Amino acid sequence: MTSQGPRKPARQQVDAPVTAHEEVHAAGTVNIWTGRVLKEFRKPREGRRKEVSKYRCHGKIDSGWTRGEGSGVGYCCLYFARGICHLGAQCDFLHRVPRTSDEERHRTDYSHDIFGRERVPGNQDGRKKGVGSYERECKTLYVNYGGAGTLPTDKVRSIVGENFAEWGPIDNIHLVPSKTLAFIRFQWRCSAEFAKVAMHQQTLRGCDTTEVLDVRWANDDPNPRAIVRVQQEREEAMRDAYAKAVNELEPDAKRARIQQLHLQATTQPGIASAAYPNTDGQYGGTYKHTYEGWDQLLYRQEPELTEYEEQQIEEYEQLMAAEEQEQQHNQHQQRNEQQQEGDQQEAEAGAGQQKEAEGEAEAEHQQGGNDEAAQWAAWREWQQHNPHGTYAVPGGAADDSYARYMRPEDHYWEAVRAQQLAEAASAGEGVAAGGPLAEQQQTGQDEAAEQALGLIAGYGSDSDQD
Repeated sequence: MTSQGPRKPARQQVDAPVTAHEEVHAAGTVNIWTGRVLKEFRKPREGRRKEVSKYRCHGKIDSGWTRGEGSGVGYCCLYFARGICHLGAQCDFLHRVPRTSDEERHRTDYSHDIFGRERVPGNQDGRKKGVGSYERECKTLYVNYGGAGTLPTDKVRSIVGENFAEWGPIDNIHLVPSKTLAFIRFQWRCSAEFAKVAMHQQTLRGCDTTEVLDVRWANDDPNPRAIVRVQQEREEAMRDAYAKAVNELEPDAKRARIQQLHLQATTQPGIASAAYPNTDGQYGGTYKHTYEGWDQLLYRQEPELTEYEEQQIEEYEQLMAAEEQEQQHNQHQQRNEQQQEGDQQEAEAGAGQQKEAEGEAEAEHQQGGNDEAAQWAAWREWQQHNPHGTYAVPGGAADDSYARYMRPEDHYWEAVRAQQLAEAASAGEGVAAGGPLAEQQQTGQDEAAEQALGLIAGYGSDSDQD
């Protein structure tokens, strides 16, 4: 795990490809569409046991230079980790154990693992046997060591540490002896990914047990301290990646970026660092580019009046107001005089006819009372047969009179009102025929005076009596 890569060519782990061989099944037992192997109905599961892998990766012996290292590839060979790569130095991937440079490269790449495989969301991780999820830390391995549980706890811890420390630095090992489980947390994510592939279906070296190891991804630690630690590690990784990106810039760009960071650190967010410069000169003139209201702008653009012009306008407005007030006063006085004259004539003309009209109206009311009651009953009967108020004959609503729907007592007051309107109309016609009202009054007064003088002159005269 040194910073300098190995110079010797990588060794071929196997002579022929192991994964190219296909298992041979009996005819008719394989579904050609899905690839599933058909088994006998209700046959018990026999021979279901873990098989030890025939191959194993030896980091110190198998590591070496490959063609992928010369081309700048940054991913390790998956078959090299399993111990079955037959290409050796001709492989297009790296044949070595992850080291510091690999961790720095993959520290911020959450979408791929050390072998270049795409990581999946947490709900697609299944039984934690796959590539891993980019939503989890993926630094802790779940290991079921089986038969090694008969050994003392310290011995098991030492054996597990020696077998897994070959793939990278270990941060912590937690054992559960009652369930023969071990939780191994690595310092680097790339080391945990490499160890999971390399140690699955292997046995622990250094003990007599031949129990096959079951290696999976462990669930996230619910301990609050562990959650805080994971958050701090992510923040440190992001900070280191940012510092590395700045250090790789050109000297001028690096200096400018550092000055920008210093400015951001000394300036409070939301507050301007300096006043906005005056840019009025860039647009020419002294026009102020601010909105002050279109009404104010138009008012300011109007020409100013002289003192004499303002005085003339004020005198003209006062004169017009006085004339309008005088005209309104004359019209109001004339209307009052005409109304008084009309009321007096109506009172004189209608005094003698009021009693006669009241008598006739009352007689008509007595005579037509029975007819109105019959109309009222007929209307009630029609309303019962026509609840929606419709007419059987088209156009009946237009020909019908609203008087048939009135109450009997309303017809009396309607007749009285009609008579009053007729009397008022006849009085108005008489006034119109006799000329203006003032002349009629003057003529009536003159005739009355002449009659009075004639009577006085004729008292005691024999000729007049004859």
